Parts: sequence; C-alpha cells; structure tokens
Amino acid sequence: MRRVKSGEEFSFNAKEWNSMAEAVEYVQKQEQEARDYTKQRHIPAGAMLILNSTGADVRAFSALVLSDVKVDHGENSVSNWLHDRKYIVGKASDNENAEKSILVTLEDIDAGDLGYAIAYGVIAVEAAVLREEDEYLRPIAGTTKFESCDRGACKIIWKGKKKEDTNIRECLVFLNISDAGESSYRGMFCIERLEKAENTSIIVHNSDMPENENAGIAFMNNQPFEVVKAEFTPPMGESYVYLKFTPPVRETDELDYMAATAELSLETELKESDDTSQWYLVGSLSINEEDSLRISQDHRCGAIRMTWFGPCNLV
Repeated sequence: MRRVKSGEEFSFNAKEWNSMAEAVEYVQKQEQEARDYTKQRHIPAGAMLILNSTGADVRAFSALVLSDVKVDHGENSVSNWLHDRKYIVGKASDNENAEKSILVTLEDIDAGDLGYAIAYGVIAVEAAVLREEDEYLRPIAGTTKFESCDRGACKIIWKGKKKEDTNIRECLVFLNISDAGESSYRGMFCIERLEKAENTSIIVHNSDMPENENAGIAFMNNQPFEVVKAEFTPPMGESYVYLKFTPPVRETDELDYMAATAELSLETELKESDDTSQWYLVGSLSINEEDSLRISQDHRCGAIRMTWFGPCNLV
C-alpha cells in the first residue's frame, strides 16, 4: 500500500480497503485475546463456564444448580476435543433439583449469556443464617440466594456479623460437590430424608440399590434375614430407628408356630433387649420447632450382625 502526502487527494481501491479492514480485525482480535488471557489468570481452580438459563440476570456470588453440560463446536460445528468450548447449564434451585450440585457465580451474568462459576473450592457469599448452630448453606428454592441448614453442599467455615435488622451475614464456605447429599453414608440401612413428602419424613433403605424393596440384610447368629425398607414420620424431639428381631416361637398345644422376624421400627425412647425381642440401633433423629431434621447414622458397616442369647421357646 503506497503512502500519500499531506493535502494530497486520494481514494481507496478495494484491495487497499480490504487490507485495512483485515488489519483492524487482526488488532481487535489480539486485544480481545489479551483481555481473555488477563481474565483467565484470575479465575480460581474449580471454576468453569456456565450458561445462565434462569431467564433473568444474576449477580456475582449467586447460587445456581447444575442442569446440563454442553459442548460448543464452533462456527463449523466440527467436533474438536482440543478447541471445543465446554460449559455448564445452570438453573435456579427448586424442589425438583434441590439435591443437584451447587455452583456459585464469579461474575454478573446476563440471562442467556455465558460467565464463570465455581463448582469446588472456598468462596465468600451472603446468606440468610436461620440458626446459629447451622453449619451448611443451601439455595433458597425459586431464587439464586442462600440460606443456612443443618446439612448441605456448602460447609460454613466462618460467619460474619449480621446486617442491620436482618439475618443476612457474609459467610466463607467450602463448596464440595461430593457432599451434596443428605448424608455421607451410603449402602444398607441408610437413613435419608424424603424431600417430596408433605411432612418431615425419612426412609431407611439401601441407597446403593434404591429400587430394591429391602433395606439390607441382617444376620442373627449367622442366619440371614431380608429386612424390608421402611418410611417413617418422626415426632418432634428425639426418636430412634431400630432393627427389631423377634425370635421364633415353637408350636405347642396352646400356640401356633411363629417364625423369627427382623423389621425396622421407629421408637421415641431407647430400647433394651429382653427375652421377647432384640433391638439394634440403626440411627437417631432430632426435629426442632423450626422443622429442622438432624440424622445421626449410627450403623455404618453394611449388613447388620447380631447375636441372640435368649430362649427360642417363649412359653
């Protein structure tokens, strides 16, 4: 491209104009890549792109739940694992997805746009702390805000002071997607809350085989019993989940033969074994006036093994 002098009249031909356009586009691309690189240097570990699919703009440090994972193959739609852009689809929490993994946005993200969110690590958020003893946070259903709870995927490390006339506090939390469930215990005789129940209810089941009708296997003196899973609505205060073993009764002139049984039972007081039944504590429950349920999973070793020392003929 030739150079011109001051005051000289000139015009561009198509080749020259296109060369200038290409130069401008190149500079703009370099500037954008430089901005992207600077931004990426400040993105913490555990973060990735997220699509805001809530239908509304969200602020930084908002709660979203993982809905789907997408891959953008670019303008030519040709798959290339090295250059494909992968991102998470995030939604607001509701009763249907309350158990899904939580993501915390790292920036303001407009509706339908991509931005960065953290899925694992330490981050500061604002939350409604309902009780001082609560140690976790969860999303408030229908919003992108946080509230405290007794179990969840956000472990509270530190709580700040309350804002004036509110229960809103700044909290430092550890976000751990592997701890999103109600309990870290998995397997036979797992006690979990039934989230979709009208009342505060629990289920005792084999969480590794949720479709199975049995909660697990109980061995009494090495004899196996299949224990049917059970649902309970615990009362206010303390209660206890037991495995109750009833020994067999021999047939007599007065009584028919009764086979031994092993079944789950919810009790409001601690039980002691006697000649009529053997009690094995599976877990304990506590419900306060705010309908907050705490579960203590006391049995943590797979199948239950018990020993019966009482008589087998209860007459």
